[in-house]
Amino acid sequence: MGASHDSRAHRVAGPRGRRQGRAQRKAQLLAVLRRGMARPSPAVFELNRLLCASPVDLGKVAAVVEADSALSRAVWEACARVGGTASWPGESLDEAIVLLGIDRFRFVASVQSLPSRLLNPAGSDMLRWFWRHSYRVACLSDRLGRWSGYFPVEHLFLAGLYHDLGMLPILEVVLNGGSAAASPRDARGDIEQERRRFGLDHCALGGLMGIAWDFPPAFIDVCVHHHDPADSYGASPLTRIVAAADALARSQDHLPRVAASRNPPAESRAFAEILGDLLPHLSDAQARLLAHVVGEGLGPPPGFGDPIPAGLFGGVELVT
Repeated sequence: MGASHDSRAHRVAGPRGRRQGRAQRKAQLLAVLRRGMARPSPAVFELNRLLCASPVDLGKVAAVVEADSALSRAVWEACARVGGTASWPGESLDEAIVLLGIDRFRFVASVQSLPSRLLNPAGSDMLRWFWRHSYRVACLSDRLGRWSGYFPVEHLFLAGLYHDLGMLPILEVVLNGGSAAASPRDARGDIEQERRRFGLDHCALGGLMGIAWDFPPAFIDVCVHHHDPADSYGASPLTRIVAAADALARSQDHLPRVAASRNPPAESRAFAEILGDLLPHLSDAQARLLAHVVGEGLGPPPGFGDPIPAGLFGGVELVT
């Protein structure tokens, strides 16, 4: 009788305990939002615009970087990490861009204002996975948008990089630990799981942060609707592009590499289905090329993996 009573009590108390835990975790998230995070410097958007030009005017890029001491420091530290040294002996910005590559240079500039605890992957698979995924989505968004003729092109990389902006408060809660902390699997962007554990998901949080950071409306729409682009405001083409990039990046976790596949046509069909749903105007040749690029892997951003060759998507013309 006693055991039966204890079992019933456990069944009754279980949901109540889960609700209390969810309320506590939600309170932690909201506390992070109230404290706020430093928004990206206006220099980030200006740099991205300059780096999307062809040719790239390094004189103008250097002027923007040198005017921001924190940005300059972040660039040189990233060069040292990529080179595997304690400090980088280079002196000029054009050397840094050649070493890092345009995409990784933009990554460094775009995240350097965030708290250092969210940029340190040491001992944290969550952060490593999150930033590698965000970087991959940024690069793929840039390529997809250019192929589809999206304008302005400078929106593409940043919208892809910041699409999971709402994950940052969740990561903050995870890294803080404690009895009410979420589990590492919460860093993977599972919306239903986030709602169960927090009462909020990273899409809603991203919309709130985008408003607080005074992001353009198109960026906020990306944060809110990249998992359901059909519901985006005015069927935003930018949201559809980032949603396609996100789906392709996530598919890399489930599909083997194209180059090593024993059944390349099946993989190509899988990628084509993703593209066909979200970006049906892309040519078959572009879809095959994208499948190859995603299958081979994009390599990590600086500090989140082994040093890699720069220039995955080809060279850019520089004006010094």
